[in-house]
Amino acid sequence: MKRFIAVILILILSTLLLSGCSSSDGTDDPNKIESTEYGFAFYYDNGWTEDVADSGISFKSPSDAAGVSKARISINVNDTDVTDVTEYWSAYESSLMTSFGDYTLKKEFTGDESVMLDGIKAVRAEYTATVSVVLYRFALVLCINDGHIYNILLSSEEAVFDVYSPCINTITEDFDFTGSVPENESRDTSTGGRAESQNGEYYFNISEGWRIDRNDGMIAVKPADGGNATVSVMVFSLSDEKANYGVNDYWKEYEEELKSTYPGYAFTREYAENEPKLGGVVASRKEYSITIESVNYKYIQVICITKGYVYSVLFASNDDEYAKYCGEFDNIITEFRFS
Repeated sequence: MKRFIAVILILILSTLLLSGCSSSDGTDDPNKIESTEYGFAFYYDNGWTEDVADSGISFKSPSDAAGVSKARISINVNDTDVTDVTEYWSAYESSLMTSFGDYTLKKEFTGDESVMLDGIKAVRAEYTATVSVVLYRFALVLCINDGHIYNILLSSEEAVFDVYSPCINTITEDFDFTGSVPENESRDTSTGGRAESQNGEYYFNISEGWRIDRNDGMIAVKPADGGNATVSVMVFSLSDEKANYGVNDYWKEYEEELKSTYPGYAFTREYAENEPKLGGVVASRKEYSITIESVNYKYIQVICITKGYVYSVLFASNDDEYAKYCGEFDNIITEFRFS
């Protein structure tokens, strides 16, 4: 599990409207994608269009009368040390439970309904979670092939899920693994610059040597040299009954979830000597670690609450690479601005 579980905690997999697409190789068929970059090919439904993204491949649904696309499908590929996709899904679901208080598994395809991706065992599940006070439904397909995890995710508002969900069937039914995934060095490794949330509510600068790994319902940046570290920025709305919560109230609940989910959790430091701030807003800064299978992972987290939303900036790394990469966290905190 090693690297996977550490990364999954901070990626909070399946936040709202995942994008993730650099260019892929098109064909004469407008409804087919063949990607030499990611080593797969598939068909998709009429009306869906490829969308701009930072990594992987992303599609948006046909626009409604107001010109709004209400669903998105992303296909992402990442390295993994895990070989059992069921084990991967178990840890994945654990992170969802930690991240979303109202996470609800609606359907898991098992037994006679078990799903295959090009003849390889996969996991398929549907679940709901509230993001920014809106209930979303997600359809997820996970498959492990040749040391890579393939993540296919449909996200839409719960009310219109049935309208757009057939497209994920089109993608998975004729999905083909066409070749090996090239080494990461062959992909876009442009680094440095400005990272801005999709809705423009916040932004920050990142250093040379770091790149945007994803920008959807959250922003995640990683070292371009392939190091095992991530800084992620996530935003969650507070329910009405928690409208008066401060950061310490939020942290208390969050820490309880960490303790119950990860037996190897240990709190290591509270920054009390000065008043941390995020974008000028008073915040709380914590350090903690999680030991899994004798491997120690370290985290730094800054949390602030403003206008009914929780903003969390989280650094994660294994113990060996912590000192090498943790400085970027302080850089991001310093550079962080609300628009």
